[in-house]
This record gives sequence, C-alpha cells and structure tokens, in this order.
Amino acid sequence: MSNKVELLNKLASDLYNETNPGVKKEAEQKFVDLCLAPVDVILESCRILLESEYVPYSQAVAKTLLMKSLNSKMSIPSNYRLDLANYLVDYIITKHRTFPAFITKSLCQVLARIIKISWYQLSNTSEDRSFRASGSVSSAGDTYPFRKIIEDSIQLIRSSATPSTPFVNVSGNREGNIKIGLEILSAIIEDFGDMQGIDGVSKFRRVASDLRDSYMKDMIEISMDILEKYSPGINISSMDRVTEICNILVSSSEGEIFFSALSLSYQILSFDFIGGMYDETQDESAPIQVPSKWKDLFYYEEPQQSDENNGSSMREVKEGKARNIVGLFFSLYTVCPGDYTVILLKNLVLLTSVRRTLFDCRGRNLHLEALSNGVLMILNDTSRLQDKDAFHEFCRLVAKIKGTFQLAELVKSAYYVQMINKLVTFTIEALRVREFTLNSIYYLLSFWQKMVSSTAYVNSAENHNLEKWCPNIVKSFVQCRLDYCIAVVNDHEEDDMAEDGSLHQLMELLGTISRLSYKEVYEFLKEVFDRDYSQYENIYISSPNSNEAVILRKRLAWLVNLIGGCIMGKGSLSSNSEQDIIDGDLISRVLRLMQTTDKQHASLNGLTVDAHFIQLEVAYLFCLEQVRKQYISDQIMKVSEMFIRLTENLGIKNEDGLLVIYVRKICTNMKFLNMNEYVISQSLNLFDELTLGFMASKRLLKIEEVQFMINNHSGDLLNYNNGAVTTASLKSRTNFYKSLTRIFVCDLGEDFKVFKTFMAPIENTLNEIVEVFNNPNMSCNQNQLKLAVISVCRDLTGISYALSKKIHFTMLFQWMHTKVFQFIQRALELWSDCPEVVNPIMKLLIEISCNRTSRLSFEMNTKYTIVLFKEVSKIVVNFGERIFNFNGNTSLNSSSSALNVNGLDKKNDTLLKIKVKNITNIFHITKNVLQGGYLPYGIMKLYGDDSLKDMINLYIKLFLHIKDDILDFPKLAKVYFAVLDTICRDQIYYISQLDDKIFEDVLISIHQGIQSLENSVITNATNALDYILDMIIRKVHPTIETCTIDFEEETGACLVALERNPDLLLGLLNTMLYTLVFEECKCQWSLSRPLFGIILLQYDAFKQWGAEMINNAIAAEGDSNKAGNSEVFANKKKALETAFESLTEGIEQKVLSIRNKDQFTTNVSVFRKAVQEIIRDNDDRRNASSYSRSERYGYEMMA
Repeated sequence: MSNKVELLNKLASDLYNETNPGVKKEAEQKFVDLCLAPVDVILESCRILLESEYVPYSQAVAKTLLMKSLNSKMSIPSNYRLDLANYLVDYIITKHRTFPAFITKSLCQVLARIIKISWYQLSNTSEDRSFRASGSVSSAGDTYPFRKIIEDSIQLIRSSATPSTPFVNVSGNREGNIKIGLEILSAIIEDFGDMQGIDGVSKFRRVASDLRDSYMKDMIEISMDILEKYSPGINISSMDRVTEICNILVSSSEGEIFFSALSLSYQILSFDFIGGMYDETQDESAPIQVPSKWKDLFYYEEPQQSDENNGSSMREVKEGKARNIVGLFFSLYTVCPGDYTVILLKNLVLLTSVRRTLFDCRGRNLHLEALSNGVLMILNDTSRLQDKDAFHEFCRLVAKIKGTFQLAELVKSAYYVQMINKLVTFTIEALRVREFTLNSIYYLLSFWQKMVSSTAYVNSAENHNLEKWCPNIVKSFVQCRLDYCIAVVNDHEEDDMAEDGSLHQLMELLGTISRLSYKEVYEFLKEVFDRDYSQYENIYISSPNSNEAVILRKRLAWLVNLIGGCIMGKGSLSSNSEQDIIDGDLISRVLRLMQTTDKQHASLNGLTVDAHFIQLEVAYLFCLEQVRKQYISDQIMKVSEMFIRLTENLGIKNEDGLLVIYVRKICTNMKFLNMNEYVISQSLNLFDELTLGFMASKRLLKIEEVQFMINNHSGDLLNYNNGAVTTASLKSRTNFYKSLTRIFVCDLGEDFKVFKTFMAPIENTLNEIVEVFNNPNMSCNQNQLKLAVISVCRDLTGISYALSKKIHFTMLFQWMHTKVFQFIQRALELWSDCPEVVNPIMKLLIEISCNRTSRLSFEMNTKYTIVLFKEVSKIVVNFGERIFNFNGNTSLNSSSSALNVNGLDKKNDTLLKIKVKNITNIFHITKNVLQGGYLPYGIMKLYGDDSLKDMINLYIKLFLHIKDDILDFPKLAKVYFAVLDTICRDQIYYISQLDDKIFEDVLISIHQGIQSLENSVITNATNALDYILDMIIRKVHPTIETCTIDFEEETGACLVALERNPDLLLGLLNTMLYTLVFEECKCQWSLSRPLFGIILLQYDAFKQWGAEMINNAIAAEGDSNKAGNSEVFANKKKALETAFESLTEGIEQKVLSIRNKDQFTTNVSVFRKAVQEIIRDNDDRRNASSYSRSERYGYEMMA
C-alpha cells in the first residue's frame, strides 16, 4: 500500500513540477493509462491522492482524474457515485482548511458534476447516508439521494447561520460551514449551466430546469439572508452602523462569507434560466429571464409609504416575506470592502438586466426608481470606483439601465435630472483618467449613444435635455485624447489608436452623440482642427520629422477619425441640409490635410513614415469609407448639399469629382506606402468597394488616373521590384487586379485585341521569367525571380476572379494557353518545396478551375474545358508526386507565416503543416474540376485520355499519405470528403477497382467522418457511403440489374475487404444507430440513407443490435428501480421492439430504389422519436410534475 502511495505522489509531482520533457511525457502517459483503468482502481487511487499530504498536487490530480472519469461515456456507476459524493462532502467539510482555496473549489466542482449526471438516479435503499440535519422532513432527497446533497447544503447554511439551532454534523467552525455550503451551491449552479457530462441538449435542459424550479429560489434567498446581516439598511440612517459592519467585514472569516454569498447570487442570476444557451459576452442587450415566482424578491413600497417602515421597504405580505433584492445590493455598496466591490457590481448589472415582463407597469416604474436611486447613490460616492475592474462594471451597469428601459421611461423618473447631471460629470471626469481602458469607456459612451438614438421616439413635451449635455461629453473626449498625444509620443504611453477595431467602435458612438447638437460640436472641431492644421502647415516643410510635427500628426489623426465618426453618425439620426453642409465643411478640411501629406510623400524630403504617420493615413481611409457610404451611390447620382461646401472649398462639384480624389489617394498609397501591408490592404479594400456595381465601374472608367492604371499597370507602378518587398506584401496584388479588371471589363465587349493590350505588362514580365527559365546559365537574383513569379500568379488570380462572363474568361484562357501553364510547370519544378512560391500557384489553379457564374460552361463545339483540364491535371499530378519527397526549402523568407503555424518550432510539425496546405490545395482543384459541371469526363476513356484517372489516382495516394491526420485539419477534412462524395457519385467504378486494403482505409475514413462535429463533413461522408453501399448491394445481390452503358464495369475487389474485415460494416451500423438513438443528430436525413443499405447487408446484426439495446435499457431501469412493476417493463420492452420493427415497415426486401430509401428515411424519423420518448418515459414517470414544467422549459414562468 505504501508503495502505491509513493507512486501516486510521484506521479502528481512529475505532472506539475517536473521540468524534464521526457519524464513529464512519461508521467502524462501514466496518467492516461490510469484514466483507462477499471472504476474501482480509479476510485481507490483518487482516495489515496486526496488523503495524501502532498498538497495541493495530489488533490489536483485526483480532481482531474475524477472529472475525466465522470465525463467519459463509461462513467462511474451510480452506486459508486453515491458513495463518492458522500465521501467528498465529508472530506470537503472536514479538511477544507488544510489546502488552498482553488482545491476546495475544484473538489466542489467534482461534487457538482456527480450531482448533475445523477440527477434522476433513484434511491436503492432507505438508508440515509448523506449528511443532513436531524429531524429533516421527507423531501425529493429521500427519493433522489443526490438531490439531498443540495437540500442538506441549504440546511447546513441555515443552521450554521442561526447558532441557536442545533445541527448534528456541524463542527464548531460556524463560519467555515457557511462558507463551504455556499461554495458547494455555487459550484452546483455553475456546473448545471454547462452541458458537459450530459449527452443531449434535451436531457441537459430538463436537468437544468429541474434545479431552477426546485432549489434556485431557496438558494438566492439563502444568499440574501446572509447578506442582509451585513446591510446597514436601504435608507442608511446611522453611520455608526456602517462603520460597525465595515469593521466586521475586514475580518477574513466574515469577509469570506460575504464574498461567497455574493458569488452564489452572481452564479444564480447569470444562470441560463430558459435554456437559450445565452452567453452574456456575445449579447450585452439580452435580458435575465428570472422565473415569475421570483417576483416577490423585487417588492417595492410606494414612495409615499417609505417613511412608515423606518428605512426599509420590505414587509410581510400574504404570499410570504416580500424582499427588495435591488435595494439590498445597493445598500451593501456603502459597507462593501474594496476587494469585493467588483462582484457586488456584477450582481447589480444582472439585476438591472432582469426582464421587463416580470413587472407590471407600476412595478416596472418602481424598479426603475430603485435602480436610478442606487446609481445616484454610487455617483455620490465614487471612491470605490478607482479600481479599474470596479469602474468597468459600473460602466456596464449604467449601459444596462438604458438597455432595459426606454428614454421615455427614464425621463419620467424622479431621479432622472439628478442622475443625468451626475453621469455627465462622472463621464467627463472618467475620460480624463488614463488608467481607465477604452473598453470601459465604451460602455459609458454606449449609454449616451443609446440615449441620443432614442430621442426621435420621445414626446417633445418630455424634456430630456440631452442636447445640452452631450456636446460637453464629445468635447471632453476630444480634448482628453488630444492632450494625451504628447505622452504617447514622448513617453511611449499606451496608444488608444493602436487597435483599429475598438477605435472605430468608439467613433461610431461619438458620431451618434455629436449629431444631436451637431453645430456646437462642429464649431469645436473646426476650431481645434484649423489651429492644429495651421501649425502643421508651418512646420512640416522645414522640420517634417521633428517631435512637434509628430505630435501634431497624432492630434490630426484623432481629429480625422472623429470627423469620420461624425459622418458615420449621419445614418443614426434624421439628417437635414444644414448638417449635410457641416459634413461638407469637415470633409473639406480632411481632404485639404490629405493633399498636404500626400505632397510630403511626393516631395521625398526625408520624411520618416513612422507608426503615427501610418495612423493618420489609416484615419484618412476610415473617413473616406464613411463618406463613401453616406454620399456616394452606385446608382443614379443625387447631388447633396454637402457638395455645396466642397465646391466652395475644393472645387469638387459632384460624386465624380470626389471619386477622382479617392482614386488619387489610392494611387498615392500604392506608390509611396506600398511597404505597409495594412495601409495597402485598407486602400485596396476601399478601391474594391468603389468598383462594386456596373454603374460604379463605368464611372470609375472615365477617370484619367484609372485609365492610366489600366494602360500602365507595370511593375514600376506597383513597385514590386523594390528591394524591400516581401512575399506577404505581394498578397495585395490579387485584390488590386481584381478591382482593376472589374473596371476594365465593364466596357470591354468582345475585343480580344484590347484584352491583349491590357495583359501586355504581365506578358512582358512573364516572357522575362520564361527566358531565365530557358537559359539556366543566365545570371539572375533568385529571390527577385521568385518574387516575379509570385507577382504574376497573384496578378492572374485577381484577373481571373473578376472575369465572371464566359466571353471574357475565354479571352483569358486563350491568352494563358500554353505559355502560362508551361511557366507554372517550370516554376513548380524549381521550387516545389518552397511554400512561398507554391501557394500563389495553387491559388491561381484553384481560381481558373472554378466554374463561377457558369463561365466555363461552353458550347458543344469547343474544346476549351478539356484542354484546360488536361493542363491543370498535368501540373497537379506532377507536383503531387513531389509532395511525397518534400523536404521544405524556405530560404526566401524565413519569417513567412506559413512556416510558423501556431508557433511550432519542430521541423517535422512544420513540414506536416506545409504538406497539408499543399494537399488541401490539390483537393480544392480536384473538387472544382469534378463539381464544376463543365468537363465531359464520361467520354475521356473512349479516346484514351487518362488525365482524370491520373488525378483521381493522385487523390487516393495523397489520402493514403496523410490519412491519419485528415480530421486534425478541418479545411482538409471538408475538401477531402467533398471530393470523395463526388467520386463515389460519378466514378463509383473507380472505387470498386481499388485494392482491398485501400478500400478498407476509405471506409475507415468515412466512419471517422460520420463521427465528425462538422455538418458538411458528415453529409459528404454519408453520401459517399451511400453510393458505395449501393455498389456493394449490386455485387452481393446480382439479381439487381442496372444500366451500365455509360460506365465501366464495377469489379468485386471491394468485397474482399469486407470478407477479411467484417467489422467494417458492423462498426458503421453501431455508430449510426447509436447516433440516431442516443445523440443530438444534426444530419438525420443524411445518416438514414446509408443506414438503409447497411441494414440490407447486415440485417441479422441490426436485429441483434436492437435486441441488445432493448435488454440493456430494461436492465438499467430494473437496476435503478428494483421495486418496479414487471408489467411496466414488459410493456416498455414491447414498445421498443415495435419501434425497431417499424424501421423496415413498408420496405421491399433487397430492393434498391429511391422509393424504398425515401420510405426508410420517413421510418427513421418515426423510430427515433418513438425510441427517445420510450427511454425518457421512465424519468417522466418518476417526476411527472417536475417534467410537466420542464417540457415547456421556462415558458410557463414567462406567463
């Protein structure tokens, strides 16, 4: 025994403390082996680890081991679980003081998981083995022993919180018992909100709703009872009482109880009450759907009655003790220790989000009054909000008030004026504190943005006064950010403009806020902008890189972003001509500044393009994008009043004139900022947006600069010959050529000569590259040659993407054949192991093989598609053969993202990633060819063309090469099964001719695909299996005749694999039946089709599976209810047998037809529903009243 203790302690030490990778890996393997051991071995090992003195590592290993065992399909049996739960309860209560808090929490999580997965387990004995108070009355815990742990935990807290009440199993540590009871309840609530450990959403929801209906109200009341002892009263009248409570909470034991009670209430309020899988991080506006029977927790006295209750708004009513939970939690703010303020405010955030339908009209107004009064109280004492996290939660609380209530309701509140005045002051002061992050400021500003957005729906008689307060908030934000620019530049403080995503979200909020009193905000922005621009204009020529110039650029970047936000806000509120003129004035200033900085780029006067200058350029693009959305239409031009001011200031009369500015800016960025990938990417995205729509492209085509780009898109224009160019920067060329070609072809017609002229710059580069390929002795910089190859492929990919019409794509193909394909073939021969070159080539082949908008669906008298396929097939097959000997030459750019996947350093892992990338691309090309519908591959065999066969052979070879890793890479798995589905549908004879071992591997991969979590993978895998099974049935039952005039003869080689390994089909049968019966089946229709074929082939095995499943279900119910009625079991068995017989009802035996399959699919739906209802029936009968509520799962409480 002592030897086993030492071994387990050493295992814990090696897992957590060992630094030697070899020893640690060996320990991890031992742990895996222990997880697979028999249950009694696992439980004994966990007992030894828990009682070990090697704290906390042994206990941590025990917790992990128990969790893995409980979560596995073969979970710990119910009788063991009950003993384990009772043991853990005693262990936690008696020994929690001897190990760290995180161990206590983790063991409580294990206990919670046991209770959750055993929720409907009946008691097998009348003996009460769990801890409880003496004299407890009979309850659900007497029938369901695992639920009694919850009841006894509640009783433990109540008895310990009332020292005069005797409690049998409670030690003298009153505070410890309360704390542990609260932690157990918190862990239970938290775990019941997680589906892990329970199979099926429906069962999980029933368990969660049972807990909600039976125990959660008691839990929240327990928490409130404890917190009320620390409350100075809702209307605080005595500071001595406040001081006394503060001193009590300073002590560690009382403070921990206080925190545990707050944590329990937070877990309860954040529970998923109605089973919507609600995630608060995804939807801040979602309400908290507390049950209707909790309404008495939100009781409020009428205002005039408040004086009669000595500061308390709680009273006894007929239904029981009414509680004011909102008032209670706000009252705790004055006594809450600083460390616990965050969890208190989190509770208040959730209470503010309680659904409106819980209250009637009067109750809703009283609820708002209580919240407004509470917020006002916090605003009167903001000392506790100095902490960043506390400030963040209070900002969320403020935002939630507007999210829950309408502006019209807020205006009618008695505290509205005071609260809004205080909030304005608080917001302005908060904006000045640099320690508060923009994430927190976002919630604060979102409150004002929502208030402003609601002004359109407020009666004019209701004075909200927002137009008086909001401009000050905008001014304060602007001034604070501008003032902080000095610290960012000189002291390298954190830069708020570094994150574009969060910055633009803030600009959207400020844009809406500023629109309410737009003229006042405009006057302020104009004054600041003109002053800074004037200073910058005086200094940028003489000292462009001076510290003062950098600070001014930083300030101007903020102002340009803010102006962009103001333009964005045009869509949030109703606009008028006066505001459009203001927009024009602000846009004029931005465009004038942009012209000034563009001249700096062109002058080449030693300007340093640092991060702050880049931020200014990004701000230009953001502002231009907002102007495009609001004032540039791809339809009929409508002149806005905005152009009146643009005409006065810059001579821009209409949208065409504005488009010229856009194009010039994009050209400037491409010429002078082409080394900054982000600026180029954003510039080309803007260019792409401008080209969307036929009319938009036609208007751009008239611009002189666009015509110049169409006629001169050479390497000099795009600067790819620059020595600092990297492969990453060349990615933008695809987007550029996509947009440029879209403009070019809008007026191309059918003139191939014009098209060849457009392609001339690329052709010249291509000829130079081919010349180097043909003269290996010619001296050439290899890196530059690679960059040229990459550039050509990127360019052609963009051009191909934009050619959606058949006639235009025909021109491209005529131009490409045959020189481009020879160029690609030669490039892959030279650099097949260089991913920087290979990836752009593969992307090009993927694009030209894609039949987008039927551009490859040619007439019968053309050979284009066959020629295209033969060229693509030859390239792909030759390159695919090289993958097997791939070594990975990445000398071009060692920092390439393709070489640093997930931070992997090991060469083998890196090479695997690169191989997977290449194989995925080849599978994509194969998919495009086979699914494109443009290749008449049915006649290829007639004239001896093996291109298709070679391509499919390569597909199979690559599959065998990487078959063990396919499902580890989701993109690879999707395209692999998509191709397999198509091959099995159209080339099934090829599958029948596979070697029996290869056929076995294909079936194994399909089995793995059926168990995938990805719906598309499951669908394609089951489709492929269905086609294969149809072929097998034709071979097994020769009487089934099919017309084969257009197909090669199917061989019987596949039958050899099935004879050698009969478990292949049995495994598939087991998996599909288990999925249909016991799991949440998302692809029921897809699974039913191949299941029909397997049942035809393995009918005896199907009958045996059904018989075993029925016997196991009856046996399990008999074990859990030994006193059960044998007649009930017999009826249930008969019902299950009838359900299984219904699967083949109406099916003609050994007849493979669509009608039979459709009938079987219908039968599967009926069968699945019937079996699940029968299986659930036992639980329904045990707790019928609870289930009647659970089936609706929350809807009755919403009434």
